[in-house]
Amino acid sequence: MLHVPVGANAFGTFLPSSTARPAGAQGTSVTPSTTSLAAATYAQILTALSTDAYGLLIAINSNSANNSTRRTVVDISIDPAGGTTYNVVIPNLIAGGAPSYVTEGMAQWYYFPIFIPRGSTVAARAYGTVTTAIRVMAWAMQQPINPASIRKGSFVEAIGLGSPVYDGTAITPGTATKSSWVPLGTTTKRLWWWQLGLEGTAADSSYAANSTIHLDLGVGDGTDPGTDMILRDFPIRVGSAAETYSSMPITVGCEWSVPAGSSLYVRAINAATNETGGYTVIAYGMGG
Repeated sequence: MLHVPVGANAFGTFLPSSTARPAGAQGTSVTPSTTSLAAATYAQILTALSTDAYGLLIAINSNSANNSTRRTVVDISIDPAGGTTYNVVIPNLIAGGAPSYVTEGMAQWYYFPIFIPRGSTVAARAYGTVTTAIRVMAWAMQQPINPASIRKGSFVEAIGLGSPVYDGTAITPGTATKSSWVPLGTTTKRLWWWQLGLEGTAADSSYAANSTIHLDLGVGDGTDPGTDMILRDFPIRVGSAAETYSSMPITVGCEWSVPAGSSLYVRAINAATNETGGYTVIAYGMGG
């Protein structure tokens, strides 16, 4: 179920990027580049917003296949003038293994309470291991009952990028207890809203079993006494039928103020045996 915040932060409407009948491939078709994100072609997903938006819910889907990892990242960009001169506001969203929109989990889901001014266009581009088109759908949260009460951001940092960036930071979840803390990197600006993304590695293209992985995100020094928890037991589902990864179709995330120059860490636990090669993870912090 789509979660729309209630109370003082309630929205009068949320605008979907597609009103078509739900299908396995839902939303705008985005063709990844296998060279780099800079080389990828943008696809417009929301055009000339009629009113300001105070949040963006994103569903990346249709990026999985049998015996294939399809490691991928997606940039979300805007042009406030309503054209095609885009500025990246949400970078490097993990999208590898995003399932069909009509299966369990439906998508790799992300939510950011980001401000997008009226008249803006919103677009997506992708970088990955194959050029097979994926789908990106978004909902713009609009017309809040009390705009002054809503905390909103303007940019997102991706922390834990690998080389290539879609590989993220390697992690092997524990299977009896949570793994040790793994360093992700350091924040460059003050950040306050958090999300996580996870996908498989090139070492394993055929998953052994359905599973669920819980991720913790922390800030500190990588020790249990010295690491404050930002996100606890953030769930990612792994599907073995078509090598899929999906998160929850609600606004999973939290507010936690983290100063610039802070060190981030992640740890995990798996409900089943880990896939060969483990997994990679990226954290997303929003500021502004």
